[in-house]
Amino acid sequence: MPKKKITKSTSRKASSTSRVHSTDDHSFLIILGGGFIIIVCVLAFLSNQTSSSRQVVTKLTTQVMAQEGQVIAINNFDYSPKTITVKAGTAVTWLNSDTVDHSVVADDDSFDTGVLKSGEKGSYTFTRPGTYAFHCEIHPSMTGTVVVE
Repeated sequence: MPKKKITKSTSRKASSTSRVHSTDDHSFLIILGGGFIIIVCVLAFLSNQTSSSRQVVTKLTTQVMAQEGQVIAINNFDYSPKTITVKAGTAVTWLNSDTVDHSVVADDDSFDTGVLKSGEKGSYTFTRPGTYAFHCEIHPSMTGTVVVE
């Protein structure tokens, strides 16, 4: 008879032990999942900080260059300034400060920068007085004008 008691007692212990392991495994998975979520959030935050810092530096560089009157920034799917006035013989530079590709194409096909990736620039020297309208071939709603005196 003692064998039966030992067997029952052992089986109860095994059963209760397996419940403890099951609960511990479940808690471990919850903690592991929570830790993973925290790591992903931290990495996303740091990634955004790096991107934001890069955008601030690019914006400041563009502003300094634009003060010289020869640079048109491409940012947030827009040219800035939309209209620029320069003297004949001046090179105008378009700087893509946006996160996507853009281009600068004259409406009369007199110039074309080709595709400008983020951070790239393209230039054209205007030798003749006139008004030159341009657009982005990738995003046709983006337009601007260079007035050459």
